[in-house]
Amino acid sequence: MAIWCPTLALDRWRQAEHCSPGEGADAAPLVLTADTAHGPRITAANAAALAEGAAPGMMLADARTLCPRLALRAADPAGDLAFLERFALWAQRWGPWSALDAPDGVLVDVSAVAHLFGGEGALLA
Repeated sequence: MAIWCPTLALDRWRQAEHCSPGEGADAAPLVLTADTAHGPRITAANAAALAEGAAPGMMLADARTLCPRLALRAADPAGDLAFLERFALWAQRWGPWSALDAPDGVLVDVSAVAHLFGGEGALLA
């Protein structure tokens, strides 16, 4: 079973800020950035930022031309990885082993265990 968490970094940021998607600090266009050799690059963007043209992988300077009021916060890839490692261990409740599919996924071996959960449909639910 593959568990993909495409908004992991933003979800962790929202949790730290105590806000829900689209509310509080997340209501305005906001991106998470990481420093690169060529300048800050966007690693994650909330819905408001995506609507204004900012996207993950884009250089911050390019995104600011599209959305001058773009708020930014520093990305925390080490924190995201630590969370993903804890999540992978927790996910072993569904199978005998799990593995990271960094930066935003976990793989869980569910071979021959679906019957323990009432079938594959129930396991996935």
